[in-house]
Amino acid sequence: MTDARGPGTDEPAPDAAEMREVLAAADLRRVLSGAELRRQAEDRLDALAVAAATLLGDDSTPVPEAVAAIVHELRVHQVELEMQNEELRRAQGELEEQRAEYLDLFDLAPGGSLGLGAAGIIGDANLRAALLLGEERRRLVGRPFSAFMSASDADVYYRHRKALERSGEPQTCELRLRRVGAEPFWAQVELRPRRAVNGEPPGCRVTFTDIDARKLAEEALRASEERFRAVFNATHDLVSILRPVRDEQGVLVDEVIEWTNAAWRSWFGWADRDPGGHRLLDIAPWLAGMLPVHARVIATGEPDRADVQVPDGRWLDVDFVAFGDGLLAVSRDVTAERQAGEALRASEERYHSVVTAMSEGVVLQTANGTIEACDASAEAILGLSRGQMAGRTSVDPR
Repeated sequence: MTDARGPGTDEPAPDAAEMREVLAAADLRRVLSGAELRRQAEDRLDALAVAAATLLGDDSTPVPEAVAAIVHELRVHQVELEMQNEELRRAQGELEEQRAEYLDLFDLAPGGSLGLGAAGIIGDANLRAALLLGEERRRLVGRPFSAFMSASDADVYYRHRKALERSGEPQTCELRLRRVGAEPFWAQVELRPRRAVNGEPPGCRVTFTDIDARKLAEEALRASEERFRAVFNATHDLVSILRPVRDEQGVLVDEVIEWTNAAWRSWFGWADRDPGGHRLLDIAPWLAGMLPVHARVIATGEPDRADVQVPDGRWLDVDFVAFGDGLLAVSRDVTAERQAGEALRASEERYHSVVTAMSEGVVLQTANGTIEACDASAEAILGLSRGQMAGRTSVDPR
């Protein structure tokens, strides 16, 4: 939260009334103590007495001792008052300079700043606050701060105001503030306690900045994430986003599941719950062998893929892609494809066994008559090897 701050400090600058009180107290403390002031006054009076005696010579009429003492005291007091007046004038001048400097900082602060009384009424406002709210400063004073927010946002403000009164600790919230003659804007608002001044009930100092651009960016990011989830939830592939878990040496030892799509949750038996936040190896310990592949993809940024067999006999074809500081894994269940391939290979082996066991010559041809394969008997009968016959036609195998 941006507010007016003094140089070299993280504390927000006090308001004008507090500043005047602090500076006045500091300057009065610099006024000379009574004993020191009297000593200096007597020194000055002695100097004046010496000067007067020099001018009058030794012919002056003696003054009774009691009267002389009273005159001396009066003169000392007069000098004290004169010196005190000089000190106060100097302190007042410094106070005015510091006050002017503070007001410059207050008005030029990048964030809006409002001094609120105990009832939430605006007592002072800086130039930035007037600009953000679209109102002249003099027209802000005397109005409740809640007048610049909707009812729902006013509830948020009041809750934080009560929390400030209870705890005395600064409170921060985000509110939509109304700008006169323009659309409402999002603001980050900070409330800080304000010391009581001149016996008045304590209020608070409110500072706020325009965060419309940040909120728009957050909304765009949320919309993008929603589209991302919609796309990946619509696919039958198993999609997961994983974050690395490393040991003290930086070695990848596990991964935390950040997000999964519906297909992943259904396939792994988590359809009715969210695995987010769980360790991957707690759910699928058989994936431990894939950690070196994951580590390499994260470290190099180069995608990779692997075939993984599940203990129950199913197979996954998995693509790994670096995703931020983690990993995006897209898996496909290829169990049916593998089973079909195994069945085809078994059928071909059976066919080959049958053919090679026959005594007759057997030649396998394509639809256009080109020879693709033959058995040993055909090679013996035709006197040609399988390689020699391949690509020829049956009408002229030689």
